[in-house]
Amino acid sequence: MRFAAETSLAVANADLDRISSTRPETIATRKAELESAKADEMLSQATYKRQIELARTGNTPQARVDEATRNLQMASRQRESAQAALELATTGASKEERALAAAQVKQAQAVLNQRDVDLDELVIHAPISGQVTTRVAAIGENFSAGAPLFSLIDMHNLWFTFNLREDLLGGLKIGDQFDVTVPALNSQVVPVRVTMINVQGQYAAWRATRATGDFDLRTFEVRALPIEPVDGLRPGMTAVAEWANRGR
Repeated sequence: MRFAAETSLAVANADLDRISSTRPETIATRKAELESAKADEMLSQATYKRQIELARTGNTPQARVDEATRNLQMASRQRESAQAALELATTGASKEERALAAAQVKQAQAVLNQRDVDLDELVIHAPISGQVTTRVAAIGENFSAGAPLFSLIDMHNLWFTFNLREDLLGGLKIGDQFDVTVPALNSQVVPVRVTMINVQGQYAAWRATRATGDFDLRTFEVRALPIEPVDGLRPGMTAVAEWANRGR
């Protein structure tokens, strides 16, 4: 679509240049034609005068005078036509023709600008810099506004998530630090800091096993961020924390 709009703009610009320009060789040709027409007119004028004088003395018929008159008129019209052609070649197109050509250029430029806007709207920019983990979109499919196209992961903002029964929280609070072990990284020990503690829904409750004297326990999501960047850490890796012995 943009290529066609660019071509239309180039054609409109070329037409405007053609209308606005004058060619020296054309002007030279028109000048030569005008000089030739002037010479023909002068010759016709001389022939006309001679026939008029002869007619006064009765030495030429009236038909010769009429013929000389017609030839003079025709030569005058040819001279006027050559003069107009020279003026047109010198000044170029009329004001109206130039205005029309300029308007066509503006119209073609507007179409090209609209094509650029349309193309910009077709370009999707990711809100973050990261790695694509899931591709939903496929060429040829239609997607409505807000529909997911890709799944991205910010590799510089990874964290660990643990689901803890509430009786194992042990007074844990935001900002606390502890160590986890990542088996996929040769059991590397990674210090982490708690950044979020959030209760899970009722579906994640631990049901009491005794009919009396006990109560259901809720599950809490604990999010912990590595204190230092960890090379090779990727989403989906397992992290092990010695939680039962924590603080004991």
